[in-house]
Amino acid sequence: MPRLLALALLLLLSAAVQAERTLQVVADNTPTDKRVALVIGNAAYKESPLKNPVNDARAMAAKLRSLGFEVIERQNLTQKQIGRTLSEFRSRLTPGGTALFFYAGHGLQVGGANYLPVVDADIGAEEDVPTQAIDVDKVLKVMETSKTRVNLVFLDACRNNPYARSFRSAGEGLAKISAPSGSLIFYATRPGSVAADGDGQNGLYTHNLLAAMDVPGLTVEQVQKRVASGVKQSSRGRQEPWMEGLLEGEFYFRPGVTSADPIPAPVQRPVVATPSADPVEAAYWTEVTKADDTDSYAAYLATYPNGLYVADANEYLERDKRNKAAKAQLKEDQAWREAQNKDSHASYGAYLKAYPAGRYTPLAKLKQSKLRPLVLEPEMVQIPGRNYEMGKYEVTQAQWRSVMENAPSHFKGCDDCPVEQVSWDDVQQYLSKLNQMTGKQYRLPTESEWKHACDGGGNNEYCGSNNLDAVGWYDANSGNKTHPVGQKQANGYGLHDMSGNVWEWQQDCYDGDCSRRVSRGGSWYSSTRGARAAYRSWYEPSNRYDNLGFRPARTLP
Repeated sequence: MPRLLALALLLLLSAAVQAERTLQVVADNTPTDKRVALVIGNAAYKESPLKNPVNDARAMAAKLRSLGFEVIERQNLTQKQIGRTLSEFRSRLTPGGTALFFYAGHGLQVGGANYLPVVDADIGAEEDVPTQAIDVDKVLKVMETSKTRVNLVFLDACRNNPYARSFRSAGEGLAKISAPSGSLIFYATRPGSVAADGDGQNGLYTHNLLAAMDVPGLTVEQVQKRVASGVKQSSRGRQEPWMEGLLEGEFYFRPGVTSADPIPAPVQRPVVATPSADPVEAAYWTEVTKADDTDSYAAYLATYPNGLYVADANEYLERDKRNKAAKAQLKEDQAWREAQNKDSHASYGAYLKAYPAGRYTPLAKLKQSKLRPLVLEPEMVQIPGRNYEMGKYEVTQAQWRSVMENAPSHFKGCDDCPVEQVSWDDVQQYLSKLNQMTGKQYRLPTESEWKHACDGGGNNEYCGSNNLDAVGWYDANSGNKTHPVGQKQANGYGLHDMSGNVWEWQQDCYDGDCSRRVSRGGSWYSSTRGARAAYRSWYEPSNRYDNLGFRPARTLP
């Protein structure tokens, strides 16, 4: 009887320890955060239609609903639906929740950026892409600004680019994306590679993903490992799924552990209890090594300060401390390199703010003190016979930095090159600050003002000439970059670079739709068609691309 009583007490004590250990896998399948998913399947393309994306989207939407997600589902998305769809997605996201974006269909890259074309896309040149496709960076921005804790992006979108024959810089497959903090981006195959549409009801990647999401107790990273293994095996190594980014903490589609499919224990720290070890401590330590995180090892040390595995726990915590220090140093080194590349007051100020006692703080302060003051006001030209004047040149990087104290341009190290990667909204902030500093009233030109100034008193195909090489930088002569303003021939009113170099934002809404703003003039990678004086284009006011700049106008007193 005493031995039976002792055994019963031991079992009770073991159960209590199990319940109190630091990391316990949740047993039920009810998510504790708000989960919102946007699921899109595009198949009915005018060129190169696809078989499976709509099936993929339907199956994924159903799966996510069963896993507690609130799902926004779109099939064969059109150009007019892009803005409304992303706005609805943004409106449903909540801080601290989970955001998921799934897309199946064609995907393409232009200039290193990824786009997901809508089914009614009429893409004849690279300039057409941003207005007729979902910008993946914009989806990530929606998630980031919504302050969701977990952001997941699944792109089964690496089919061949059906428009590539008319592109100059389009790459095969999708480009690698730098995932924001708290985000994971899953590709159907490696960046730069192409994925198959699949012979069955679903694409090869989506088929494996749906199956892996249903397995209880797998983190999303473990789900991806299963998917990668299945796809690679089925494709005989031709297609290998890929993942970018990092989450803080764990995310489970379906929490809990089943005896049929347990969470695999990490293999790097197998510890087998000796026969003389206390069985309760041994059971606790087994669970700690399965969790394999700092909280679990610290909890073990608090519970068993003189335990059998104290040396192993301390070794893990010390190694984790060294790893974190190395990562922090790597992050600071990267911040310093970025500050040097931008080489501006704002960039060095940002470094000093983030690392007030960092390794490079003395150098950053020295650099700031030696930077020269920059030119503030733009040079203006009065338009003959009109009551307004317009910038002789596009606003330069130096002028932008002198007002905004940042350097957003992709083409860095060229103060006299036009500023780019500025949205219509950014330009409004610049003009407001410039007006406060100068006491004047600069603004963007209206489309009619810009067109009149472009003509320069003549009637040429381009702004100032019928010979585009004489007046503009475009895809055939730019060398894939912007150039300092004023190097090309001026038009009849003395205005430079109105054709080419960068697209120029206009004040006007596009055909009355203020979710789109007019841009004119073409850019460094535009075709001759985009640089024509008569050509009109548009972008969403929040778009920031390395082909978008502006020149100011001002109504004369």
